[in-house]
Parts: sequence; C-alpha cells; structure tokens
Amino acid sequence: MPFFWEIALSDNRDDSLNPGPPFGETSGSTMPGTIPRAESRFQPVRDRYGWRLALVFGNHAPGGFCPSYTHERCFHCDIGAGEGAAFDLTTNRQRLAWFQEFYQPHLASVSHLVLYNSGSVLNPREMPSEMLEEIVTFARSLPAVRVISLDSREPYLRRETVGRILLPRRTGITIRPILGIESGDDRIRNEVLRKGMPRTAINRVFKDLSKLAAEFGPASIGLDVNVVIAGPGTTHTTAVVDAVMTARHALTAGVEHGVKVDLNLHPYYVGSRGSAHFPDHPRCSPATTVRAVAKIAELVRSMATDCSLFIGWNDEGHDRERQQGHREIEQARAAFDRFNHTNDTGVLNGLESTWG
Repeated sequence: MPFFWEIALSDNRDDSLNPGPPFGETSGSTMPGTIPRAESRFQPVRDRYGWRLALVFGNHAPGGFCPSYTHERCFHCDIGAGEGAAFDLTTNRQRLAWFQEFYQPHLASVSHLVLYNSGSVLNPREMPSEMLEEIVTFARSLPAVRVISLDSREPYLRRETVGRILLPRRTGITIRPILGIESGDDRIRNEVLRKGMPRTAINRVFKDLSKLAAEFGPASIGLDVNVVIAGPGTTHTTAVVDAVMTARHALTAGVEHGVKVDLNLHPYYVGSRGSAHFPDHPRCSPATTVRAVAKIAELVRSMATDCSLFIGWNDEGHDRERQQGHREIEQARAAFDRFNHTNDTGVLNGLESTWG
C-alpha cells in the first residue's frame, strides 16, 4: 500500500496562500464523523506544478481497511488501517462537501490535487466508481488544476480502469496514478516489505499507461512513483544506493514506454507495524534523506527527463518517535518546501552538516 505523506507546512511563510478561516474551523454545516482527523488534513504546499493539495477520503472496504493491510502486506506502513470504519456513498459525499467548504479559500489556486483513501482509490471495493467519478468531476472543476494524482496499487492500474477517468477530458489536465514501488530491489519489495508486487506487474503498468498515452496523448497521463528512503531491508551504507536504484528503474521504464514519471521521496519512519516486524530497523536520518534526494536529482538531470521530485514527510500521526520527527522536520521545513517547489538541490546545502 503506497505511502501518502505530504509536508504540512506552518502558516508563517512568505509564500503562503491567503489562509482564510483558521484550519479546523468551519461553519458547522457538515455532519460530525465525516471530518478527517487533524493529522490527515493537509495544508496546500507548493510543488513544481504550483499549489498542491492532498485530500483523504474514506475507504469503502470492510472495516475501512486497505485490503493489503488486511491480508498482512506492506509491513512497513500503518496507513492501511484506515479510519476505524467503512465509508459509504453518503459519508464520502459528506466528506467531499466538507472539503469544499473547508478549503474554499484555496481551491481556485490549486494546481495539483492528490486523492487518497487509505488504500487504492481505483479499486471499486475501496472507492466505488460512482463516488470516484463525483470526486474527479469536482477536481476537474477547479479552475487552476493541471494535475490530478490518485493513490492506487498495481492490480488496479489498468488501461480500462484509468481510461475511464481520462474519457471525460478537460484540455490541460494530466491524470497521474500513484504506484508505491517503494524499492526497486525485488527481495526488499516482496520478501521484506511483503508488497506482493512482482516486476512483471510493474512492467505491465507501464505498458498499459503507454497505450493510454498513445490513445489520449502523452500529456494526458503520467505516473507518480513512491520511493522509500532507508526502509527495512536497507542499511546505513545501502540506503542511498537503493533509493537511487529505485528511481533509476522507474525513470528508465517511463522513458522506454513514453510515460512521464514523477517521484515522491519518503524517508522511512517507525510506525506500529514497522516496529513489530522490524524492531531493530531505525528511522531514516535527515542526513540520509538529503544525500538520497541530491543523488536522485543528479540522476534526473543526467537522464534529461522532465521529472518532478517531491519530499514527503508528514507521518499522519503514525510515527512512534513523533517528538524526534517533529524536531527534524522543523529544521528542514523551509528548505524542503523550497526544494519541492524548485527541485533545486542548492537549497538543501548545509542541512547535512547540521544533522551530521
């Protein structure tokens, strides 16, 4: 199950949007219970496309659990536990209405909308097609939107599934499913993390998206790939190598199939499942994060590919070492924000020496 960390930035920034009402305050017209947890409410942040906003919807699978979580996959991640109950059309429609009210001061400026549901939004068991269509219709209605990303897993990234989203097109919008490859090392991905994602399945995703690019145009479709930095199965000496290798595999496949790949770079933190399955594996150090990001940015330049990099750091309340995590991100917040907007590694200079 892919990660969906975003950086929740503080309000005292020069580049902030006009915040409107304080976050967490609404008119009270939406029903309690449909409001997402505070840890899952993301402020708009900037990436290379402009203002980026992540929305977390409820999961319709039994218990609200991601099926991969239920079947003991993705040992490194707690997000699949969902919100404690299954959603239905009524409750997710209420959440959509709440989002429209809560983020109303920001919506006209959002360029990149990212959709999550603690699992796969492209799996009809977790997000019925009717509900997904309503959400995507809302996303397309936003005047500045250029990119819509949808969190998913490889079984649902198929030509027919993604093609249905592309059919009611609006010129200038790119649909970008999100695939949590996490590691390009087959052993780490499938034996250590238990992703259940063979290389043949990854290749099939690229082939299907390539067919859609040929049918609808290359600007209509892309792929966001999640890369875990220093996750279980790596060591202090192999963490950066693994992250760069994963990025290279994804970017190479994108070039070969004519699919534009962007990379979400996620430093590993220790959650409940990670602690249980990998009790001796530490969190990713900030210094390792900076080294990996710099090396991946160098790779992107060397391949001359138009790839957007985004460092995701928010733990959505799952980090068991939360105080340490908060200290680290407070030190890096401004630099990571600038990097996500510009992909200029120069803004990271000095961070590694600060952390050691």
